[in-house]
Amino acid sequence: MIEAGRMDLDLKDVDLSHVIEESIDMVVSKAEDTQIAVRADIKGKLGVIRADERRIRQVLFNLISNSLRFTESGGEIVVSSQRVGDMVTLSVRDNGRGLAADKRATSFDSFVSGDQRGAGLGLALVKHFIDLHGGTVGMKPVDGGGLEVTCWLPVKVTKVVQNQEMLLTESLPA
Repeated sequence: MIEAGRMDLDLKDVDLSHVIEESIDMVVSKAEDTQIAVRADIKGKLGVIRADERRIRQVLFNLISNSLRFTESGGEIVVSSQRVGDMVTLSVRDNGRGLAADKRATSFDSFVSGDQRGAGLGLALVKHFIDLHGGTVGMKPVDGGGLEVTCWLPVKVTKVVQNQEMLLTESLPA
């Protein structure tokens, strides 16, 4: 919930593998309608992360929805994740139209959309939610066409994370 520039995250232990599978299940009917394959590629055991499950679901939904918008019929979207030390990666890769370098530079800014159909808030929200968790997000082109957006999330939020518009605080047990 965002109120007067403040957002509190509801941090809990989250089974990220389960959230990924459920997020894919939510969009599979739309993907089937457009004949786009959406699949998970979870490398190894992710374990549990400390996160706001609702916000992580929103991140996944926004990223998968963007990929669906820009991937042609017969294309593929892969949601992948792996644990790397005290971080987990969460990536959405497609073989769609991709995004020009100049558009990638501003794609996480609010109200910037590469397509007239969108308000341009999806990737900005992704960045805000990942920032609030103490993570980072980036994107790169995929060889042969398409785009990959990768989020790096700490397994546990261990400090106060602030940005210009939102604030997260949590007391962790010692």
